[in-house]
Amino acid sequence: MTRFLFIKSDTEVLSVPAENLFSLEYESAGKIALRFKTVRSGLEGTSKVVLNVTAGREQEVILD
Repeated sequence: MTRFLFIKSDTEVLSVPAENLFSLEYESAGKIALRFKTVRSGLEGTSKVVLNVTAGREQEVILD
């Protein structure tokens, strides 16, 4: 199973199955948002991860 691993700090880590990727969006200059389908306590929802991207290179991250 392929997973995304996001490390913000020594104590903040998120690991999400790749098949749970719901959307990839341009959020603002230099920011890309990834949304993942999640289930917590039996309730479905989404989790959002915002990545900082070098300004002007966002289109290299989101390819059709």
